[in-house]
Amino acid sequence: MIFKIIFRNLLYKPLGTVLSILLLMFGVGIISMLLTLYKQAEDKFDNDLKDIDLVIGAKGSPLQLVLSAVYHIDAPTGNILRSDAEKIIHNPLIKQAIPLAYGDSYKTYPIIGTDSAFLKLYGGVLQQGNLFTKTLEAVVGSNVAASTALKENDTFFGTHGMGAKGHVHKEFQYKVVGILKPTNTVLDNLVLTNVATVWAIHNHHHHDEGKEDKDDDDEKKAGSGDTVKPENELTAFLIKFRSPMGLMMIPRIINETTNMQAASPVLEINRLFDLLGVGIKTMQAVAFAIMLISGLSVFISLYGRLQERKYELALARSMGSSRLRLFAMVLAEGITLSLAGFLAGILLSRFGLLLLDKFAAGKFHIDLRKQGLSKEEGWLFLVTLGIGLAAALIPAVKAFRLNISKTLAND
Repeated sequence: MIFKIIFRNLLYKPLGTVLSILLLMFGVGIISMLLTLYKQAEDKFDNDLKDIDLVIGAKGSPLQLVLSAVYHIDAPTGNILRSDAEKIIHNPLIKQAIPLAYGDSYKTYPIIGTDSAFLKLYGGVLQQGNLFTKTLEAVVGSNVAASTALKENDTFFGTHGMGAKGHVHKEFQYKVVGILKPTNTVLDNLVLTNVATVWAIHNHHHHDEGKEDKDDDDEKKAGSGDTVKPENELTAFLIKFRSPMGLMMIPRIINETTNMQAASPVLEINRLFDLLGVGIKTMQAVAFAIMLISGLSVFISLYGRLQERKYELALARSMGSSRLRLFAMVLAEGITLSLAGFLAGILLSRFGLLLLDKFAAGKFHIDLRKQGLSKEEGWLFLVTLGIGLAAALIPAVKAFRLNISKTLAND
C-alpha cells in the first residue's frame, strides 16, 4: 500500500519527477562511462605490458614507439639496422630481446614478424594447429579469428600499412597454420608470422615498387650511402633485463651513442595516464555538478509537493498515521528518485559503451560489451543514494513536525 502512495506522489507532478531522474541519469551515466573506460584502458595497458622493461626502436617520439611496439595501436617510428641493435642486445645485462618486424596488416589487425618468445611473453597457447615454421605461415589471435572468420588452413593477403585501404600484397599469400586461445592481451588482436616473411614481402616491395611508391622506412640509407635492404632492418626489440642495473645503464647508452632510441613502457604509459587523468577528472567534476543540481531538483520537487499536500498529510496523521511513517514516506520518495536515476544512468552508460565498442573494436581492439558493476560504480551508487536522502531530508523533517490542528484549521 505504501509503495502505491509513494508512486502516486511521485507522479503527482510528472515533469518535476522526470527532470530529477534525467539529471541524475546523465550525471551517473557520464561518471560510469568514464570510470569504465579508464579502468578498461588501465587493465589493457597493464596486461599488455607484461615483463617488458624497455623498447628499442628508431628515434622519434618515445610514447609513439611504446604504443606501436607494445600495444600496436600506433604507427612505428621507423626501422632500425639489425647490426646496430645486435651490438646492444648481446649485452650481458639483457636477459631477453624479442625482435619485431612489421608494416602490414589484415583487416586493420597488425601482422607481426617475430619468434616463439613473443608468444611465451604473453602466455600464448595454441587452440588448434601449429606454430609458424616457414615463410608465409601465420598464427592468428583469438579476436582476429573471431572477427575475420579465419580458420586453420585458410589463406589471406596482407595489406601494406595499418589501414584497410593500403596496397594488397596479392603476390604473397599467407596460410593460417594455428589459432591461439584467448589471453586477454594484445596477442588476441595480432597476426603472427616469422621475421623472414616480413623481409621477403618488403624486399619484393622494395625492388618492384620502389620507383613508383617508395616507403620512407624501406628507403633508409646506411652510413656508406647504400640503400638498406629489408632483411637488414627490424622495427623494434622488446627487452627484459637481468637486473635493475640494466634499466639504469642501457637506455643512456642507446640514446646517447646510437641512432636508435630506448623507451621505458612504464614511464611513458604513466605519463599518458597522467595526461588522460586531468581530462577525466574534469569531466567527472562536471558530471558530479550535474548530480548535485539533480539533488537540488529533487529537493525542490519534494518540498513543493509537501507544501501542496500538507492538508492530506494532516488528515493521514489524524487517521492514525505516525510521524515516523510520514517521515519515512518522504525519505522513500527521495530514495526512489535516486534509485531510478542511478539505474537509468547505468543503462545509459552501457548503451554508450556499446556504441563506443564499434569504434574501439576497430581501432584499439578493446571489448566494452561485457561489463558488470565495478567497485567504483558501487561507490557511485552510494553517492547517488546519499544525494537522494540529503535532498529528501528537509521535506521529511517538515512532514515529521507537521502541526495537525493548525494545518486543518488553516485549510
